Amino acid sequence: MKFSIFTLAAAVPALAATVPASVDTAEVKRANCKLTLQWISNWSEAALRRYRVQLITSPRNDAHLDKYCDLFKQGSSGYQNVQCFWTNGMYVIDDSEGEGSPGHDLYLKDFNSAARYFELITGCDTVRNL
Repeated sequence: MKFSIFTLAAAVPALAATVPASVDTAEVKRANCKLTLQWISNWSEAALRRYRVQLITSPRNDAHLDKYCDLFKQGSSGYQNVQCFWTNGMYVIDDSEGEGSPGHDLYLKDFNSAARYFELITGCDTVRNL
């Protein structure tokens, strides 16, 4: 096909048109919320290591506390005896793991795994002071 110079000259500006910014830039918006996991203490109990972690939401959202607890319980085994409850004005999770380095690694894995799922489901950020 042969096109005249005038046809080609008219087509060039149309091809060089800019793409609208909304198509060009994808902006990911995060929810305006945060969950902090704060290690409180650990102790030996029935040949296992019991870990206590405080959950803090900002802004306060008790439904998010329950959601994280449910996610944590779903990933736990029966021996862990996971308990979520209020004590001294704090919402905490108590979790049992094996003694020593392997148990500590499982403790970190379980809390971090639940935090990743929590972020995906709620869009909130997590701070992990474990």
